[in-house]
Amino acid sequence: MNIKYYTCDATVKKFHETGGTINSIRPMDPRPKDSDAFYRRLMEYGGDIDNISATQISESDSKHLFFIHIGFLDAIQHITHPFVEEAILKCYNKGITVVIDATWERVTENCVPAPDAPNHEDSYFVKGHRNRNETVFDRVQHLIHEDYFKVVVGQDLRYVDLPYKYKRYLVYHNMFAGMVYAFHKPINKNILYPHTETTHIEKRYNFSCMIGKPLRSHRLNFLTDIFYRNLVDDKFLLTGIPIIHKKEFDFNDCVMSRTRTGGGGKKITCDVGGIKIEVTDTQHAESVLGNIMAEMIERNIDFDQEEFILSWLKTDKYLREKLNLDEWKPHLTQYLNDNIEHIISKMRFVNGYTEDVLLSTTGHLSDVRINGNSPIDDRLGIYYSNIKGKYCNHGTKSTWWRNNFKWDQVIPTGMYESHISISLETYMTGTFYTEKIWKPIFAGIPVINVCTPNFIESFEHMGFRPYYNIFDYSYDKHENYFDRVSGVVDNIERLSKEKNLESLINKDTDAIQHNQKQLIKIVNDTTWLQKL
Repeated sequence: MNIKYYTCDATVKKFHETGGTINSIRPMDPRPKDSDAFYRRLMEYGGDIDNISATQISESDSKHLFFIHIGFLDAIQHITHPFVEEAILKCYNKGITVVIDATWERVTENCVPAPDAPNHEDSYFVKGHRNRNETVFDRVQHLIHEDYFKVVVGQDLRYVDLPYKYKRYLVYHNMFAGMVYAFHKPINKNILYPHTETTHIEKRYNFSCMIGKPLRSHRLNFLTDIFYRNLVDDKFLLTGIPIIHKKEFDFNDCVMSRTRTGGGGKKITCDVGGIKIEVTDTQHAESVLGNIMAEMIERNIDFDQEEFILSWLKTDKYLREKLNLDEWKPHLTQYLNDNIEHIISKMRFVNGYTEDVLLSTTGHLSDVRINGNSPIDDRLGIYYSNIKGKYCNHGTKSTWWRNNFKWDQVIPTGMYESHISISLETYMTGTFYTEKIWKPIFAGIPVINVCTPNFIESFEHMGFRPYYNIFDYSYDKHENYFDRVSGVVDNIERLSKEKNLESLINKDTDAIQHNQKQLIKIVNDTTWLQKL
């Protein structure tokens, strides 16, 4: 099937004139960005919607799409913004399907399958029940076209509790799996892939864990527990994204900046050291900290950044509420209070070579070497292998990559060199899986997932096999999230005492290889495009 996608220069221009943000909405730009590139490798560029006529569309055998990217699904209510709505109506008039891309975040918190969608929505829910997603769809109902409107989500539709009248417009696409695959697609000279019985990679680490942003309640709870049990040593590769990097305030357009993230939600006044700033209850902790520090810089208040961060971590009431510390086991709360500096300092931010990443004096990430000889360069070529040259020449590619280093996409060589990986998923509830679990699966590494209750049911439904010979999954049934975290740490503690870890893992070789192949099968399945 030939698929063409379109952009709208007029809409993009108005979008940038607003400061580049309208409540998490972003119309597709001619420049590659995040998921755009993964879509584009499967499509042809059709041009600007203002330069194509309804007649040309009707006479074409292609499928014609116009993408609008949003964050959470409830941001769909903002497509009613005048110039976004104008572009949508233009598409409908010409027979171009408007595709709302909501793959980057979860849709619902469901961890058990929702009822099968009937043909009449009245029987779908208990009478009188409504949820937030239904409400936001009501607000855009006048913009939903029976034939030319679709919403792509990154969560299995079985776990999306939405009335049939709206759910029928949803299409499931595992964007994060595609993202990892597009960047680490196999190449003959890359010995790190695929996992085979004849490929032997020296295992320097027993465990690897890519924490991501550490100031999430479940992640910090996990970190605190593994340090409390003295499980972190030179055989444990522990990497994460810095809370606030020292250079971020010199280059506040840097991809790692926290100062401009967050939005929506209830307004809260946060007071740290006499500095008061208005934040929202939806902002992540790093974002709140970034806002506070930016305010201090704006007021020319002198402070030591490291000392301030530690003081904030130990004393800020708002942060402690965000971390749900009252729900932690008392001994872990006390250990965190006494050792937070030690815990945070042990995480490394690394590149694809498992080398420490720093920002250079030019504001670029200094880890990338464009020289044609390294695994990173090979992957860069793969990443753009199906992106047409007219979008960006080689120089632009190098510049774009240097300025848009995505930790989400990088599999450090250290992960390949580990026996077991721990995946700390984004959310405490809901069956929404990101690159955090797909990276180790792609690398051929057994992974234990700190995620939703009933993970096994969802994992197997996607065609994957649990690693029953390695892990004890009894924690999977615990409703309390912190009990599940503790169950995962129990597994790590037990496995850390295993005298022959490699022999134990080899018992699950079939599952390791099956899951790697299943992941590749999923990302190469383009039937979701046929549903658009």
